[in-house]
Amino acid sequence: VYEGSIPLKLNQVVDVIGFVSLDPTLHSVQQSDDFDVAAEIETHNPPTSLIPRLHAITIVDHQLQTTSIPYSPDLVTRAQAIRTNLRLVLNQLLFGDELAADYVICHLLSTVYMRKNDLCLGNYPLNVTNFSIEKFPDFPTILYKCLTQIVTKSHYFECTLENLNTLALIPKKDYECNRLTSGVLQLSDNTHFFIDETKLTTGQLSAEGRKNYQAISDMMTFQRVTYDFKFYCMPYETDIPILVLSETKSLVPCVVEVPLAADPHTTNIYTQVQEAAGQFLKDESRVNDIRQYLEQLRSTDFGIDETITNTIQEDFVQLRQEHKTVNADNLHSLMVLARLNAISYGEKSLTTDRWKQTFSMEIERLKRLANRKK
Repeated sequence: VYEGSIPLKLNQVVDVIGFVSLDPTLHSVQQSDDFDVAAEIETHNPPTSLIPRLHAITIVDHQLQTTSIPYSPDLVTRAQAIRTNLRLVLNQLLFGDELAADYVICHLLSTVYMRKNDLCLGNYPLNVTNFSIEKFPDFPTILYKCLTQIVTKSHYFECTLENLNTLALIPKKDYECNRLTSGVLQLSDNTHFFIDETKLTTGQLSAEGRKNYQAISDMMTFQRVTYDFKFYCMPYETDIPILVLSETKSLVPCVVEVPLAADPHTTNIYTQVQEAAGQFLKDESRVNDIRQYLEQLRSTDFGIDETITNTIQEDFVQLRQEHKTVNADNLHSLMVLARLNAISYGEKSLTTDRWKQTFSMEIERLKRLANRKK
């Protein structure tokens, strides 16, 4: 009956076509006189009033479905126009900072396309800093609300000392019920994870807090979450774009930090800017275009023209000479940025012009970091 079904993975989202059963007798027949296994039976066979039974005829990987966001064959030709609209709204919400808007666009397009040992090619977590949470206390939620309108899946995490110490971020095995209890970091691929550190205060991390901190750090750096099976731990691969908002450098190590350079005029009228952005995103056609743009371009087959390899090497040597903090990790993130930047324009290969533009972006970002430390 079940031959030919797709192999299901943990946290995979699927579309199921089948029949829903609400038959209460399904629960009553699963009783046992053995008290030791009663909890397990109860867990795996809850009443149908709580968990209806679904008899599947067909199961389809949701990633292969295009019903929610239809494929658009002409999207590449419209990519630059759509990018302009996306950049416009992000630029305004980021206090008129065009550079930060460009980095966020690249971040939104990021996805892991290859793994080699602990290196996740395509992973591009981003830390946006240097804003006044005292003056703009709603900035993180305003930006997150905007992102929820243009991405298909997202999760907001308020990173406070209490949440780090008390919340279950890591899935754990409950041996009494013989089931895996979920954690905050148990997310399906391409769920945009938004971390708000603006309410994080100084204090002591508990043992659980240190585990949670390490779990976030591992997901950000290696794109994996280690599940706790009590007697052993098992790592599971993830593909979760992570955006961190913090007034200063994030608690969790993030290779790419973009300090905001706020435009005074935009800052002074930010309430009106917020309202204008909301109106801008009420255009259903415009929002659908942006969603298509992000979903479709993310999976672009991309290549690098070998003719610009020497240019890349020469520019990176120059970068290391001018900025002593730059290392091999920065080269990796710079190459990922160049790839994402080219893709954001609908391009399938990295040209010299696009590389030079990306290199200029990175130079400006590093200058901001250097100026802040003076």
